[in-house]
Amino acid sequence: MIKRFGLLLLQLLVTAAGIYYVLHDSARRAEVLDALRRADWHWLLLAWASYSLVETLATIRWQMLLRVQSVIVAWWRTGAIVMIGLFFNMFLPGLVGGDAMRLYCVFKEAPRQKMRAALSVAIDRLIGLVSLLLLVTLVVLNRFEWLKHSPQTLHITYIALALLGGSALFLVLLASAVALGWLDRLPGNSHYAPRFWSRAKLFIFMLHDRGPVWRRLA
Repeated sequence: MIKRFGLLLLQLLVTAAGIYYVLHDSARRAEVLDALRRADWHWLLLAWASYSLVETLATIRWQMLLRVQSVIVAWWRTGAIVMIGLFFNMFLPGLVGGDAMRLYCVFKEAPRQKMRAALSVAIDRLIGLVSLLLLVTLVVLNRFEWLKHSPQTLHITYIALALLGGSALFLVLLASAVALGWLDRLPGNSHYAPRFWSRAKLFIFMLHDRGPVWRRLA
């Protein structure tokens, strides 16, 4: 109870510090107010509804991954953990901070299933990476001529393609390692390494066969 209160207090302090940083300067405050006055509230509401749907789908996806691993967490609690992770993603560099908080919270919910919970977060991140690869591919294929008009956007496009290409190569190598049994040849000195790789292979198999996923959600 004390830890949850401390986490809530930390969120409030970070939020207050962010609001103060944005609004303490009178010139910046005037810019924010002017932008709000000129904004179309219909588009703002649509954006809010769209992003709310995105986070709802993210909660459902992670709940599915947890259920596949037999980690039972209430739906409302799963949504709350997703929101906590999103909050820390906004203020910490990279995406590690949000995932670390998700792990911390889900470990509290399932203290005897930490390996399974950690694997669900890892697979959730991989699924997000695959989705991002598909989205970027579609954008580049349809808007590459437009992106070439500006040297800045062209450089950013090439950098993004290089990073995502490396990520795609990693996913292909990982899938090949699982399919060909290369992971079984890795050193198994750690007590948890064999369990982790066996869980990962079982996880990939169960995601391929969607029947067990829906039965566990029922």
